[in-house]
Amino acid sequence: MSDPNERILGSSEPRRPTGILRNPSAYHQHQQDTVIQLNNININGNIDDDDDESEETRSDAGTYDDAVNGRWGEGPSRVNIVGAEKDFKKLERQLTRRSSLHRTQTGEKTANDGGDFDLTNYLKDIIPRAQDAGIKRRNLGVTWENLEVTGEGVGAQYIQTFADPFIGLSNLINPYFWAKKAFSKSQSQPRTVTRTILHPMNGYCRDGEMILVLGRPGAGCSTLLRVLANDRKNYKDVKGDVAYGPFSSQEIAQHHRGEVLYNQEDDFHYPTLTVRQTLTTALKTKTPGTRLPEQTSKKHFVEEFLDVLTKMYGLTKQVETVVGNAFIRGISGGERKRLSIAEQMATRSSINMWDGSTRGLDASSALDYVKSLRVMTNLMSKATMVSIYQASENIYDLFDKVLLLYEGRCIYFGPANAARQYFIDLGFVCPSRQTTADFLTAVTDPHESKARPGFEGRIPQTPKQFEDAFKASAIYTGVEQHRIEYQDSVSEHTPVADFKEAAKQVKQKHVSVKNPYTISFVGQVKALTVRQVQLTRGDMTSVVSRYASNVIKAIIVGSVFFKLKTDASGTFTRGGVLFFALLFNALISQAELFMAMQGRPILYKHKNFAMYRPSAFAIAQICVDIPLIIVQIILFAVVLYFMSGLQLEAGKWFFFCFILFLTALCMTAFFRMWAAVSSTFDAASRNSGLILLALILYSGYMIPYQSMHPWFIWIFWINPLAYAFKALISNEMRGLQFDCAGPTMIPNGPSYTDVQYQVCALAGSKPGQTFVDGSDYLYASYRYKTSEMWWDVLAVFLFWLLFVGITCYALETIEFGKGGFSTNVFKKGTIVIDNNNKAEDEESRPAASISTVAAPSTAAAKESSRIELEMAKGSVFAWENLDYVVPYKADPSGKKQLLTGIAGLVKPGTMTALMGSSGAGKTTLLDVLAQRKNTGTVTGQVEVDGEPLRRDFQRTTGYCEQLDVHVPECTVRESLRFSAYLRQPANVSEAEKNAYVEEIINILEMEDIADAMIGTTESGLGISVEERKRLTIGVELVAKPKLLFLDEPTSGLDAQASYNIMRFMRKLADQGQAILCTIHQPSSQLFDFFDDLLLLAKGGKTVFFGELGNDSQDLIRYFEKNGAPTCAESANPAEYILDVVNARHLNMDWPEIWLSSPERSMLLEDIKNTRKTDAVISSDEGLEYATDSWTQLKYVFRRMARTYWRIPQYNFGRIFMMLIFALLNGFSFYKLGSTKVDLQSRVFVIFQIMVMAALLVNMVQPRFHMERQWFYRELAGKYYGWRAFAVSIMAIEVPYIVLSASIFFVVFYWTVGFVSEPILIFFSWLMITVFCLFAITLGQLIAALTPSTTVAALLNPFIFSSLNLFCGVMISKDLMPKFWSSWMYWLDPYHYIIEALTTAQLHNVRVYCADDEFSIFNTPAGQTCGQYAAEFMTKAAGYIKDLNATSECQYCQYTYGQDFYEGLGMDFAHRWRNFGIMCIYLCFNIVMVLAAIRYVRWDRR
Repeated sequence: MSDPNERILGSSEPRRPTGILRNPSAYHQHQQDTVIQLNNININGNIDDDDDESEETRSDAGTYDDAVNGRWGEGPSRVNIVGAEKDFKKLERQLTRRSSLHRTQTGEKTANDGGDFDLTNYLKDIIPRAQDAGIKRRNLGVTWENLEVTGEGVGAQYIQTFADPFIGLSNLINPYFWAKKAFSKSQSQPRTVTRTILHPMNGYCRDGEMILVLGRPGAGCSTLLRVLANDRKNYKDVKGDVAYGPFSSQEIAQHHRGEVLYNQEDDFHYPTLTVRQTLTTALKTKTPGTRLPEQTSKKHFVEEFLDVLTKMYGLTKQVETVVGNAFIRGISGGERKRLSIAEQMATRSSINMWDGSTRGLDASSALDYVKSLRVMTNLMSKATMVSIYQASENIYDLFDKVLLLYEGRCIYFGPANAARQYFIDLGFVCPSRQTTADFLTAVTDPHESKARPGFEGRIPQTPKQFEDAFKASAIYTGVEQHRIEYQDSVSEHTPVADFKEAAKQVKQKHVSVKNPYTISFVGQVKALTVRQVQLTRGDMTSVVSRYASNVIKAIIVGSVFFKLKTDASGTFTRGGVLFFALLFNALISQAELFMAMQGRPILYKHKNFAMYRPSAFAIAQICVDIPLIIVQIILFAVVLYFMSGLQLEAGKWFFFCFILFLTALCMTAFFRMWAAVSSTFDAASRNSGLILLALILYSGYMIPYQSMHPWFIWIFWINPLAYAFKALISNEMRGLQFDCAGPTMIPNGPSYTDVQYQVCALAGSKPGQTFVDGSDYLYASYRYKTSEMWWDVLAVFLFWLLFVGITCYALETIEFGKGGFSTNVFKKGTIVIDNNNKAEDEESRPAASISTVAAPSTAAAKESSRIELEMAKGSVFAWENLDYVVPYKADPSGKKQLLTGIAGLVKPGTMTALMGSSGAGKTTLLDVLAQRKNTGTVTGQVEVDGEPLRRDFQRTTGYCEQLDVHVPECTVRESLRFSAYLRQPANVSEAEKNAYVEEIINILEMEDIADAMIGTTESGLGISVEERKRLTIGVELVAKPKLLFLDEPTSGLDAQASYNIMRFMRKLADQGQAILCTIHQPSSQLFDFFDDLLLLAKGGKTVFFGELGNDSQDLIRYFEKNGAPTCAESANPAEYILDVVNARHLNMDWPEIWLSSPERSMLLEDIKNTRKTDAVISSDEGLEYATDSWTQLKYVFRRMARTYWRIPQYNFGRIFMMLIFALLNGFSFYKLGSTKVDLQSRVFVIFQIMVMAALLVNMVQPRFHMERQWFYRELAGKYYGWRAFAVSIMAIEVPYIVLSASIFFVVFYWTVGFVSEPILIFFSWLMITVFCLFAITLGQLIAALTPSTTVAALLNPFIFSSLNLFCGVMISKDLMPKFWSSWMYWLDPYHYIIEALTTAQLHNVRVYCADDEFSIFNTPAGQTCGQYAAEFMTKAAGYIKDLNATSECQYCQYTYGQDFYEGLGMDFAHRWRNFGIMCIYLCFNIVMVLAAIRYVRWDRR
């Protein structure tokens, strides 16, 4: 190859593709004769002498394209293609070479780390062994015939509101509604409207072939790839035949699911795992059973494949780095995308569908990615189909065929190198420098496509006309003929028996060929258990906090129930400490809900990859749970058991630990089960919480078995907590005796000395005995028999098996979400036009999304925009000597410099491009310039109009971040108006702001989705990814910023959408706007929009800053004069400079060249000239926010009210939960009477209201954290201050909570049979309402102090169990140790609520003991009961039923309700005092929430 410095770079003479540039089979019909068939590989036997060239020589020769076709312009490949080809061949033959094995074992790296074996010697060594091994190939192609896909339409899709459930319920009993419906002549609209997403089409992709799928967003590209990947669950109907080699889609789904994979745009990985751990798990689950005799170890296979994958995808240096996500710092976005690719490669699937996987990658990374697919396709003979937005010419050249879609119709499918000419011949103009991919998608846009002279009016206009023209072409005829020939040849070249034999070789022992998984179920569990351990290690904070809270709680509870006595006071309290131990270890498992929901997308992905059964994942979790829970229980039991003074017998302690362990295991499985069967976290939290409350209520402690209402006693029998509590208390009571001497004897006093005429007040006592046997007490109080203890253990164990079984079944069969498939949901009253119902000649609109089908705006309307009349005046923005350093533990210095001495200048009326390779610091620089960073140290000067940044800087600048973060419940128009209302100056009227918003909607072509809800991609309801990007830009534009920062505004958009966005940016710049924009993959057309360029190198160093010049000549001249190769006239300047800067063989230090260049000196001089000495500040330029606090509150509260109105699953779900809870408690304690047990039940039913707080908190915290995300984003843009958010987030809950509490009260109060005195009724309602408000604000306070819902969920059990413990119900104040009763009892807000409600409901209530509640004693001969007990009754509170009886005197302990509650230290006179104290607590919560929002920040950047 000639020296690159001595030739013209960028030349692209036509030549037949070689190397990886397309499958040779696409260019010559007959493959060479010498073919060695190895494990999934087709290796041509001819060996070039060039292959003797060393790896080092190849990598020094520049990019792969230099070696292949001399084209420059995409940047150097970080994918070592030649080395990767060798490594893949070496790996797939399963031969452990001594050099690579040495590196694997020692971790030693070579200088280039590109592989050091010789291909010729390797093949000579391996070919005979491979032939002897008899490894068969396992390749498939895919064909489709008359494929038609029908999906959801938009006719019935409207935003749900809080009123909908109530309207539905009222309609059920509304005769007018039914009459209107019965006599209405108009045809009712069907609930589900369908539309055709893909119209009938044919095609095929043979093994070893790559097809590029192109089309504008909404054309059906993703749908085609999904359906061809056999992912059909999101569609209403799929017609036609899809065959995978000799197999039907049903056979593939049942037996070979892992052979056909779909890779979606988003990356789902566990953020706390390292790259090595992520890939190792994938490799372990895909390790083949049949390997060469020399390769006996599975471990060696995994290590060898891992070595190759990490080298091939440039992840060698990142193998020990955590993957990370938006909240955990890890590898970069581009590296995460390469990890996703590597993970799918590890599956060795036969057919791969890649959907928009270059989003967010720069040009070099995108090319590397597609080259990797080419390597995989060629070497492993795979069938590959890819959809890519903005594919460069070099990327396009890597494909064999191209398939172009236009509104679901196939308008071209054929050779990639013939597509451009086909459409030119059809009459379309192909602009110069427009890439082929951009040209092909442009012809489907009526506003972009242009007819050649003489073809005006003759070119196709509608999708149907395009389709008809294609079907009439010779290309269609040829492709159809080849498809039919390929289908006919499939049965001959890929017989079912041979494929199954090859598949059988891949399967490990004991795995059937019909099983889609590679390794056995046990092997899956082993691999996943290792991963689960790694996940646990990666989140040790949660583990440690869980253990710490457990130990602290054990210390607190142990000290409260310290050294329980074996007298009468130790009976009920023993039950309390055991119940509390059970309850806390059950509640702490509730944190599993959120964690299970978080990992769901990853589980679904791996399930589709056929890596492992979801049930194996569930079993692996249990395997890791067991040791963790054992440690948790031992720590808890060692402290609690001995502090509380339970029976000191080893057997009893071990049994205590065993029951708690089994219960914790059972309840963990219980919550995971609800996570598996629930679609959302809200539903899982609500449903599991309700069931949990029922389980607690019917555990046998609060309501003894004999007192349970017969309607609900079945809950006791299906309750694992009931069996666990029964076993615990039986274990403790067995063999225990309680002393009844002293006041516990009835009657008692100085004159009562004969035990024969006394009885113990404890249940289970016998006349004449001074003690009560524990077993007798247990049966009398709870109806439990200690002999049934082991049956109870068995019951808990069986419940655990049941929950695990349901979880496994649900994970295997149920899949929630729409997996990237989006359906628009419109605001009620919106008129939705469905183009699917129009005539074909009206099909001229480019689809905006799968379900957005409203009429488009016209080009004329866009051109007539008045926006230029209303733009804000731009500002001069300059920065100099900008450095940014962050803490970095891996570096010995403890810090890392991300930006180094950067200077730049953005003037009004100019667009400045910010470019650089991945990791150069582009986004970091934008964050620093936009004042978004709040970690690390920034030094240097940043100025606007020559002055230091003012307080209004963030408000008057727009920053379109890469992540599209919006409030899902708002519509597009509402989001834009919200930004305009709060960021445009206060003196602009609302009408003017609204008009400006409409202009922006018009410019961004969003009229058809203006009233569509934004939604979320996870739910599948909302606008598409591309539409979100446009909205992100629009939200900033409506603020009329003086400066506009854009981070990847074209990422994820097709070429036409990107062009429209950049054209609009250019229009803004021409009107005086100053714009700074990062861009990854600019085509020549997009690059021409920019005036200036700031180019960064690795380490955040400047390579160039200056004007581009006409046709980028100034830029090219700078590099050429400093020693860069000459740029060809046809080359893309953006790609050329990236190549030049990153070319390793040039050995040029461009940042150093820049530092000594005259261009830098001129830049610094220009920056100096912008500085002012005197500044004149207008009246509003110093304001941090555009509006005052009241205006902010008005708009923030209005939006939040609208948001809450549109999430009925949250608010109505809460009402439903409280309604069910009220019914459950109301009928469990139905019409309480006035017996002794009823007195206690009244206290317990009030205590149950306190338990409801945990449910309310679990629902409000995720909502708070979600709202806080939007607040952090909008606070950074200075929309509004913290006060507006804090007041709104609390105030909006009030009406819903008051309504919920009122519904709860109405259902609960009279069902239980509480007092009917009006003032006490009102007081009880008031207390319950205040309590609910207190619970909500407390939940918000915990949420405000925690970074995530997971952490909050771990804190909740500790906080609420403490409140329950010290309120005086589970243990009275008199029995508490002095340490706690002196302060904690008085500090507990629950104490005041329970005292207020208990005294209100028991005051002056006459008590009548039931027959089995009397204490019975005998009298001496000749004395009546009244005479004998006269002295005792002078001080006793109760009464004797029959004073004249002479034997079996019946004594009731209480006469009035106050006799009962005064013993608990309560007073009826304190009720209004207690109400006032609760109001103080409520105010305290409010103040603390305000303080937490103001001072506690979790948005670290």
